[in-house]
Amino acid sequence: MNGRFMNVPQLQLRAILSALIVMLFAFLSSVTVLAEELESQSSDLTPQSPPQVDQQLVAKPDYSDADNAAKVLQVQFDLRKLGYYTGVLDGVLNSSTRDAIRSFQLEQMLDIDGELSDQLSSSLAEKVGRL
Repeated sequence: MNGRFMNVPQLQLRAILSALIVMLFAFLSSVTVLAEELESQSSDLTPQSPPQVDQQLVAKPDYSDADNAAKVLQVQFDLRKLGYYTGVLDGVLNSSTRDAIRSFQLEQMLDIDGELSDQLSSSLAEKVGRL
């Protein structure tokens, strides 16, 4: 096809395609430059060892047998059912469980200590309807 016989839309289409090809090459070359920069930066990074944790500050489970873990799990379940506990149901008497216990104890006018007790268990059982 001879250029003299092309109509105007074909000429516009060729110009647009040419511009798109130029833009694509420019984009690809900038991506290549960025990839090379990232590669050079990553070679400068040295792996770091994880921070050391003071084992005295790590919370340890506050139960010594499976029976107590089951009690904690029941308390967590009841507190979640009543909207006081949002943590993991794991049977561990951790800080989030103790905080939920304290909140419940405060609202129920119980002794506020964040600990498991018969008073706590019976009050929870009454509130969730297990009595």
